[in-house]
Amino acid sequence: MELDLLHRYEYKIDKENGAYFFTTDYGLKYEVTFFSFDIALQDYPEIVDVLFEFGFDRKEKKIKVPRDGKIKHTILYIIASFFQSLPNAAIYYVCDSTDKSQIGRKKLFEKWFLEYEKTGDSLFEKYDYEPEAEDMDLFISIIAMKTNPRLPQILATFEQVLQAYYIEK
Repeated sequence: MELDLLHRYEYKIDKENGAYFFTTDYGLKYEVTFFSFDIALQDYPEIVDVLFEFGFDRKEKKIKVPRDGKIKHTILYIIASFFQSLPNAAIYYVCDSTDKSQIGRKKLFEKWFLEYEKTGDSLFEKYDYEPEAEDMDLFISIIAMKTNPRLPQILATFEQVLQAYYIEK
């Protein structure tokens, strides 16, 4: 996925913390993260080194975000760069109902993924899960490169993790 700086924002990387930072033309600050949950996954050594939780956050919560396609392109570019450096990794993201925005976030990610697939450059596969959790709605997706030789193992083990923590819908 090659995007020039006309279509995405420059970003800074904090390699120690797995975080990427960028500021939009409107002055909004974003953080994109890839967290390893080695403690939570210590009972699953087959995926502990290749499964990362993906997330992004806008620092200014109460400001309405103007329509800005460069945000999407920057985040997608960061994800693609992450997979270039770790092609056998997988990322997952969680849309939960703690702030009642889970459905909107799920739809946004789905839209971005479908738009990316339509480009014909799709190198990724996405797998969706809706585990049941007490007092919370959850949508979880895993994204990995189609060529990832560890993908079947990652998916099988991740499903074991979900069964250990949640009941699959």
